[in-house]
Amino acid sequence: MTRPGSFRSRLWYEWMAHLGGVAVLSGVQLISPALPALAERFALSDSQLSLVVSVYLIPAALASIPAGMLADRIGRRWVFGGGLCLFGLASLLLPLVAPSSFGALLAMRFLQGLGFAPAFPLTITILGDLYRGRALVKAQGRRVVILHVADGGYPILGGILVGFFWLAPWYLQAVSLPVGLLVLFTFRDWVSLGGRGGIGAIRWLWRSVRLRGAFALHYVGFVRFFVKYSLLSYLPLLLVGSRGMTAAEVGLMLGVASLCGILGAAGSGLLARLGPASRWLVLGMVVQGLVMAFMVFGSGIWILMTAAVAYGVADGILGTFVNSYLASITAPEHRAGLVATNGAIKNLGKLAAPVLMGFLVLVAPISTGFAAVAMLGVVSAPAAASLRVYDSRLSRRLNPEGDQF
Repeated sequence: MTRPGSFRSRLWYEWMAHLGGVAVLSGVQLISPALPALAERFALSDSQLSLVVSVYLIPAALASIPAGMLADRIGRRWVFGGGLCLFGLASLLLPLVAPSSFGALLAMRFLQGLGFAPAFPLTITILGDLYRGRALVKAQGRRVVILHVADGGYPILGGILVGFFWLAPWYLQAVSLPVGLLVLFTFRDWVSLGGRGGIGAIRWLWRSVRLRGAFALHYVGFVRFFVKYSLLSYLPLLLVGSRGMTAAEVGLMLGVASLCGILGAAGSGLLARLGPASRWLVLGMVVQGLVMAFMVFGSGIWILMTAAVAYGVADGILGTFVNSYLASITAPEHRAGLVATNGAIKNLGKLAAPVLMGFLVLVAPISTGFAAVAMLGVVSAPAAASLRVYDSRLSRRLNPEGDQF
């Protein structure tokens, strides 16, 4: 494969990855404000309306690992660009069929999920192909910052667009189509995959559990999202029901936590210069666990806001370094498969959090459930220390070819 050589082409490919990530992130965040209008038009119950999200997330989760292995076999260009185009085509067709049939809308949402499955994890993989060392940490930090901005801005934009036309946010999702075509026509795979990825990688993924640090990396990813989605699912119930806070105050606190993730991600490159990445992972997990305890047992809006800031910064650091490890601990021909597997495990954490918390609050006070989750975060932190064997890969200034970053 032809390997582009200039810094300018490297930057161009990085920003195509960022654009692709932002485009498919619209699958839930952008259309959330349009869901009430959709429910009104088709007279949907709450359970029926939930299908709009679940029909999208199920294929997104199940197809991610096969898509990652395919990207290791035939290259990032075709799988990344193809996923974006599929997402964009489904987004273009959805507003055309939605007014007449809710079933057709769900079919288009299923296709969107299939497009999301390869596109989003490959934004991590592509950065791993492009960068090494501290430059990789900085690039992953930029990715987290950009996605956090989109995550916060999409609901606002969607709410404005719904005011004009209830289908307007769905049309805007089609922006991923031109981005996908841009990838297909201008992208070239940066690394040579050697033809060893793909179906044969199933055995490698199974054996990769024994890869030093791989299990810890998957476990840290699971715990991070288990803690995060436990907080998102049940903290509002605790603070409004037991602490006397208003829904607006809780929303502001969660919004502050999300925005402060930008600070943690943006500062990760500097942290990589100040100490080993595994140390920051351990510290981030401890901080999140302790802060969660403050949120549960603390009182006063300013104390809770301070805790939200600390939680958000720690989450931004964790996300950046986990993705950096994922992109650097294995050879290019297995990188996409490993990243996709980790993404599936993260999604398992998202799904498990509200379910297990629901069981906990059936037998104990909600504060006890949160205390258990906070404890899990703290006692799990030492697992990240096993990743220190890879710290040198995230602290180098030069990549193996000697390119200066």
